[in-house]
Amino acid sequence: MLKISQNILFSTELCGSVPPKPNEWGYYGLGHGQHISFYNLTTLQYIANKYKLNLYSNGKTLHLLTGKKLNSFLFKYILKFNRFGLFYIIKRFLKSKTISDWKMLK
Repeated sequence: MLKISQNILFSTELCGSVPPKPNEWGYYGLGHGQHISFYNLTTLQYIANKYKLNLYSNGKTLHLLTGKKLNSFLFKYILKFNRFGLFYIIKRFLKSKTISDWKMLK
C-alpha cells in the first residue's frame, strides 16, 4: 500500500495485548474467515516506526499512517464529527477504491 500512497486511513477494531477468545469476539469472522490480521495500538506504532511514518488514531477503530506531521488533538477532534455525519458528507465526494485496488493488486 505504501507504494501507492504515503497516507493510509483505515479502520480496524483493535484488540488488547491479550487477544480475546474466538467465542468472545465477533470480529474474528469464524464463519467466513475474512479477517487475517489483528492489531493493537503497539503493533500499529511498530509499523509506523518501521516505515518512518506517523500514526494517528482515535484509539478504537480509525487510524492514519502518514509521512506528514499532524496535530494529534486536531485529528481526534475531526474524528468526533463522525457522529454528525462527517464521513457521509466526505463519502459523497469520494469514490470507493476497494474494487479498483483489488484489480490492481491482483
